[in-house]
Amino acid sequence: MNAPPRPLQSEGPSPDAAGALAVSVVVAVRNGAHQLPGLLEALSRQTLPREQFEVLVVDDGSTDDTERVARESGLARVIRCGQPVGKPRAVNMGIRAAAAEVIALTDADTVPDGDWLELGLRRMRDEEVDILGGGITVTLGDRPSVAALVDAMNWLDQRRCCEQQRFPVGANTWARRATFERHGLFDEEIPYYHNDAEWGKRATGAGAVLVYAPEVHVSHPPRTELRQVAEKAYRLGAGLAPHRRPPFTTIGGLPPLFLSPRAYLPPRRINLGRLAELGQPLSRASKVRIYLAQWLFVMLPMLVGDLSGELDYARRRERRPRSTPVRPAER
Repeated sequence: MNAPPRPLQSEGPSPDAAGALAVSVVVAVRNGAHQLPGLLEALSRQTLPREQFEVLVVDDGSTDDTERVARESGLARVIRCGQPVGKPRAVNMGIRAAAAEVIALTDADTVPDGDWLELGLRRMRDEEVDILGGGITVTLGDRPSVAALVDAMNWLDQRRCCEQQRFPVGANTWARRATFERHGLFDEEIPYYHNDAEWGKRATGAGAVLVYAPEVHVSHPPRTELRQVAEKAYRLGAGLAPHRRPPFTTIGGLPPLFLSPRAYLPPRRINLGRLAELGQPLSRASKVRIYLAQWLFVMLPMLVGDLSGELDYARRRERRPRSTPVRPAER
């Protein structure tokens, strides 16, 4: 039986201070000292008055200067993990410590627009919204590498995720505290990726209202090396195993990739339309390079990761029973 999660008790400002806060920004990061300055600078220039928002940086056991950078910004409150606990747990720590009734989640490498907080709050206040997925633009620049094009083509498509797949991408997710209390936090049992998909589909499947708000916008840099693209694809594949089984089943019915002979072959088509949406012109030679990179650095690494993830999942399930999931209390 699923046990209830720990209560969402604030670990931050006093009740009087919390009453003035309109939104809490939660950023979970590990070894992001080189990324945080851009995010913190953008947050310092928000049109929303400074006294109406707080920034919580959850340092997930970093070994670089992440904690120092965050503290010296004069903007962030730091929650330090003595050792890495994984992104889902780190995000949950930030949510529990948040003082405001609206919580905005983002990543250390995003750059929010100056009116990000103001417009996000406006949408949350003016509509019956439980969850909001803000716009995300992958910043390709004038001469993007093949790796950057493949990265932008495959991931961070917030509109598609919100409107077709019923979850918001974690790099720009807004939710009410009441939504987390009603539907639970991010499940800490899921390794690697897909935590946002599991939580979003769990919440929307139980009736939470999700909207896509492109004007509530952040920019996100792409991966610029094919090695980085392959590493992400591998981790995405490695994280699929729990999603084929209860209680997650966010990809119910999708068989293991490594069992399909077709998965080893070049793709029949690739999503060049996504690059067109980003205004990226492509020559015929560029399309060929992207096609090959999609097969060699996305499809095949994901297939290998899927096999590795299934084996790892089986080993972990043999060693110990499932720990307490982060779910809402039964009524």
